Amino acid sequence: MADASMIKYNLGKFGYTFFEIAEKNIVDNLIIEIIKNKEKRYMKAIPFIIYQSYTESSKKPYLNMKNLYMKSMESNLIREVNAMLYITSEIFIISGDREDMIRDISKYLEEHSSEKEINIFEIIFKNKEGTASIEFEDYAKNDKINWIDFGEFLNDFMMHKSLRESHGKKTLKESIEISHNRDILIYLSRLFSPKQREIIEKIINEKPLDKTEYEYYIRIIKKRLNAIAELKKLAETAMGKRPKRAQIDNK
Repeated sequence: MADASMIKYNLGKFGYTFFEIAEKNIVDNLIIEIIKNKEKRYMKAIPFIIYQSYTESSKKPYLNMKNLYMKSMESNLIREVNAMLYITSEIFIISGDREDMIRDISKYLEEHSSEKEINIFEIIFKNKEGTASIEFEDYAKNDKINWIDFGEFLNDFMMHKSLRESHGKKTLKESIEISHNRDILIYLSRLFSPKQREIIEKIINEKPLDKTEYEYYIRIIKKRLNAIAELKKLAETAMGKRPKRAQIDNK
């Protein structure tokens, strides 16, 4: 098993605890070591260290996708690496970050994964409806991925990204604003698709919508926003009350 103290040290160098990156680090090595270690708290760090990485070997830290594949094969971890890359790509899509890595990960999964495997990941990690199979059960029982909660991974990534952005801020007001924006992004991701969030952002920033976007907003998004606005008071009332549990009849 990989040395946990070494993993923790290397995570710090990648910015996970905001230590300075003093030398060129190879991200693919660290990803493999984390998966081997099986520590949940370190697994959650993988999307963030990929976010911090570059694809050019002249920069640091450096993620070599070809090396990652070779090392995953050597370590018999191809399934686990595919799962972590799938989750990372979905997080980047939601957060609107690292379009370059989204493309690279998509290309990687096209080459080294399968449509069936991606469907299994969607069922396991995103609660998508699907048909279980022997192969599905095999994935679901894998002790390196079967505990993964997509929401927890997303929240952990957004927290560290916000901390990185707010690191060095001089005022409490700026830090609170960043935290608030992070929370809004998470809530929006639960209710709206990436395209819907893009249209909402355009409206808030007073940017013009094209004909298709305008019609989509009127037909779908506006109705959902109206429903959320109407439910606000109901939600506040319900959240303000303590739920009562029914008494168990022992007779």
